Order: sequence, then C-alpha cells, then structure tokens
Amino acid sequence: MLKVAELFSGVGAQAKALERLQRDYGLEFEVVATSDIEKDAILSYAAIHCGLTSELVSCYPDYPSREEMATYLSSLNIGYDFKEGKPYDWAKLARRKGNAIEKYWLATYLSRQVGDVSKAPCLPKADLWTYSFPCTDISVAGLQSGLSAESGTRSSLVWQVGRLLKISEEKGELPKYLLMENVKNLVGTRFIKDFSLWVSTLEELGYKTYWQVLNAKDFGVPQNRERVFAISILKSENQMYEFPKGFPLEIRLKDILEHNVDEKYYLKDEYTEKLLEQINGKDVSNAVRGGGRGSTDRHSWDLVRE
Repeated sequence: MLKVAELFSGVGAQAKALERLQRDYGLEFEVVATSDIEKDAILSYAAIHCGLTSELVSCYPDYPSREEMATYLSSLNIGYDFKEGKPYDWAKLARRKGNAIEKYWLATYLSRQVGDVSKAPCLPKADLWTYSFPCTDISVAGLQSGLSAESGTRSSLVWQVGRLLKISEEKGELPKYLLMENVKNLVGTRFIKDFSLWVSTLEELGYKTYWQVLNAKDFGVPQNRERVFAISILKSENQMYEFPKGFPLEIRLKDILEHNVDEKYYLKDEYTEKLLEQINGKDVSNAVRGGGRGSTDRHSWDLVRE
C-alpha cells in the first residue's frame, strides 16, 4: 500500500492520476494527508475523492460545536486571503444560518487536511509526497515575483516543503519519493538558479532528482501545454527513473469540446471588450491574467492564442 501526502492539493489532480493507476494497474494507495488553504478547492477535493455530498453534510452525526469547527478551521489557516493578507472569518460564518460551516469542516475532515503548509508542524509518515506548489509568482502570465526563500511569495512556499522534509528526516520518516509539476518557466533563465538550489537541498536530504519538460500534446491531450516534472527518489532506494516517451496525438480540440454550452460560462460583453483591447495593445499577459479567473468561451481563447 502506497501512502501519499498531497501538498498544495487543490482539487486533487494528482490523486486522480493515482486513482487511474489503481483502476488500470491495480496500484493500491491511500492519501494520508492533504494540504491547501483554498476553501472551495477543499470542498471540490472532498466531493471528487472522499464522497462528500449535500446529503452527507445534512446527516453526518458527529459534528463538534460550531465554535469548535470555526476554531479548528482557523487554526489550519484555511480560507486565508493572500491578496488582502488576512484570514477568513470562520467565527462569522459559524453564526450564520444554514450548514455552510458544517460543509467546510466535513470536507476538511474527510480529506485529512493539514491546511496551511507553512503552519503544519509535521506530516504523517508517507511513501510519496506530491508538492506541485503555486506557480503564481513564476508563471510567464503571472506576477514574476520569484520563489526565493526570503521573498514571501506564494511560490516560495516550496521551501516549507523543505522544512517539513527536514522534520521527517529527524523522525526517520523521509518519504521514498517526491513528485512535483510546475510551469516551464521554473527552469527558465530567470528562475533556474532557485530551482537548482531546491534540487541541491533535496540532494543534501538524500534524494536524486530527475526532471524534464513535457508537453501535454505528446501524451494524448490536444493542448500545447509545457510543464516541468521533477521526480526525486531517495538514494537508499537504489532506483533509477526514466521519463515516458511521447506518442502521436490522435484527437483534436474540437473532438472533445461541447457543442452546446450554457450562457453562464461565457464572458460578459464588458470583459470580452477589455480582453480584446488588451490583446490589440499587445498586452497579452495582462489579458490572460484579467480573464483567467472567470469563465470564457472558445472564441475568446482562440483570440488569446492568436
């Protein structure tokens, strides 16, 4: 049984990959811990992977008091607003009618959340850690503020993984394997020194790291999406790693797009006009940032690509 800690877990893309390996190859695994602060991503994770439903929220028999739930969620720093630099007010939510506080508490409980990676004292023993940390400050379409340990950026949270690894080393519980995925720019000219420093840190902890930039279009996905993947293996395991070889793409984007899309998923006219203005002004990075948080239609994304 492969025990897994999924850091920066989001909605559980890496857990989904493990579920497919379980389905297709019989891989037995258990996620023993997840870590994230985005409260609605935690809801999604629990719904996708842990059986969270509205019915379960309504009939779950073992809730603590609302005050205890609010205190617990606050202690994990879930819902923290990086832009505003302030925590989420769980006590206020606990005073509201309805079952919102129960929903978030149960999602956190079911997904075995440790919350904010910078506040977690340690992680349970696991064979594999996944740690695809935020790309916010290294992406070409992002803030470009970097990931150095002293920067205080979201991307610098990778060094909290290093802190937790050192604690695990002291306990004799280092995971055998580490898996990271991030934007290609992580190994570009601007940030390669920081990435190399990270790899050196892992080397000091006893890991051999293999990394490579892979493109989604070479692995069955009709999208030109390059990402760097890093696999780190404890040297004591005496294992080598080779990245998979790509294969010809057999489907196109139009083969998988829905033909009838609800109007609620389309950009509003004012956002579309702003997007076009930014693209015409050749400020494509700002256009992507401005439109990235909302929904968009195929036509808008075609304009961005062009």
